[in-house]
Amino acid sequence: SFGIVDDPHYVLEDRSNDVRTTATPLALTEDPVGLSTGGGRGTLLEATDTDYWSFAALAGDQVAVSVESVGDPAGSRLRYALEDASGASLGADLVSDSNGRGQSPAVSIATNGTYFVKVTDEDAYRGEYRIRLIIGHEPLPVESEDNGSVGTATTLPLVAAGDTNSGSIAGTVLRNADLDYMDLGALTNGSTILLSTRQPATSGVVPRVGVYDAGGALLPVVKAADPGDGFAEVRITNNASFFARVQDASATGDLLDLYVLDVIVVPTSTLVLPNLTPIEINLPGNAPILSGQTYSFSYVVANNGELATPGSNWTCLLYTSPSPRDFKY
Repeated sequence: SFGIVDDPHYVLEDRSNDVRTTATPLALTEDPVGLSTGGGRGTLLEATDTDYWSFAALAGDQVAVSVESVGDPAGSRLRYALEDASGASLGADLVSDSNGRGQSPAVSIATNGTYFVKVTDEDAYRGEYRIRLIIGHEPLPVESEDNGSVGTATTLPLVAAGDTNSGSIAGTVLRNADLDYMDLGALTNGSTILLSTRQPATSGVVPRVGVYDAGGALLPVVKAADPGDGFAEVRITNNASFFARVQDASATGDLLDLYVLDVIVVPTSTLVLPNLTPIEINLPGNAPILSGQTYSFSYVVANNGELATPGSNWTCLLYTSPSPRDFKY
C-alpha cells in the first residue's frame, strides 16, 4: 500500500479555476511579521487553458510572484500576470525563463481588495508549475528582479529617526547563483552600516550579506564574515552611494527561500556595543566518527565590539548537521 500526501507549502489548483470568479484562493501565512506568502501548484492542460489564483491585499502592500516549472525542464516557459478584479494588469506581467523560473517586478497595491495571478500558455508546457506570492505589508517593500548588480539594485528606503536611519526589504533567493543588491543611497563618512536578516520558518536560505560600493567592490567588515550568520557591520569612511547584497551561502535556490533584510545606519561614534564572534574552530581530522564515540573540538570567541560584555560568562550553542541548509539562523 502507499499514501499520497499533498505538499503543505502549496495549494493544489481547483479544476474549475479557469475564470476569475472561480479562482483558487491562495492560503497566506505571515512570517516573519510584515511578510505574507502563499503558494500554489497547477498544470495547464492545453493551449487555451487559463488558471486563476486569488488573494487579498491591502492598500500600500507591495506584491510580487515567483514561479518555477517543476524539475526546470527546457522549453517550459509560462506567462504570469497580476490583475485586479476587472482583469486590468497591475504592471507585473512575467514570462518565465526557458526552464520555467522567474520573479515578477514588485508592484504597489492602490486599494484594498481581491487580486489575481493569471497563468497562461507560452511554450506548450504541460507539466506542473508552482507559484509563490510575496506580499510585503506597508512599510515593508519587496525586491524587484533582476537586481543582480549594483546597476540594477532595488531601492531600499531608509527612514530617519534622530541619528539613526533604518529600513527593511523582503526578497527571494530563486536560483543557486542569485544575487540581490539593494541600493542604500548616499551615506556619509563616519557612518556604520549594520545588516541582519530574518526569514520564514519554511525558508532554507543560508544568508550571506555584504556592503558594496558603486564600483561593485566589497567593503571590509568589522568582524570576519561567517557564511550563514546573515550579519555584517561595515564602517563608512567616505561620502558615497552604497549597496547591500544578499546571497545564499549554500549555493542553492528555491521558491521557499525567502528572507527579510534589515538595515540600520548609525554614526560610528554612537555605536558602543559588545559583539561576540566565533573566530576560530578546531575540529578533529577526517577519521570517521562512530556512534557513541566522544567527539572533542575547540573554538575561540572574540569581542569585536566597542564595549566589554557585562559579564565574564555567556552561553554558546553548537549545531551539527550533514547539510548547511538544515541550519536556521
